[in-house]
Amino acid sequence: MPLLDSDDTLAEVPAGSFGFTDPFVAAGMLPGPMRLEPRGPTESFEVHKLQNGGVLLVGYAGPESQNRLRVGLDGSDQVTIYSDKWTGATLPVAYPLAAVQCGDPRALYPATTGYKPEFIYALDCQARKKP
Repeated sequence: MPLLDSDDTLAEVPAGSFGFTDPFVAAGMLPGPMRLEPRGPTESFEVHKLQNGGVLLVGYAGPESQNRLRVGLDGSDQVTIYSDKWTGATLPVAYPLAAVQCGDPRALYPATTGYKPEFIYALDCQARKKP
């Protein structure tokens, strides 16, 4: 899947490509179309536009959340998806963006500095079964 080479809206992005978006946009908190950037800081969420036009939100989760997303969730299940690896959340996950309803992003700050990012975001989401 090729990386975007410009800052486009999700509608303009060709199928089969990916980019990065602001966590507030991923959570549906900002008006207007979703814009995808070719590169994003650790607090951005990766978004994949599939060949069939579907859109995946990509991030990290813990083993329990990863398994629940893999199996499929009903509308009462909650999961947290992180923009980068976090304590206990080091496994990659991808879930259809249309099947996730997320609250306000939460900023998280690592206890140490160095290789770890300055901060990341967590999205607390209520998800439905995959369409």
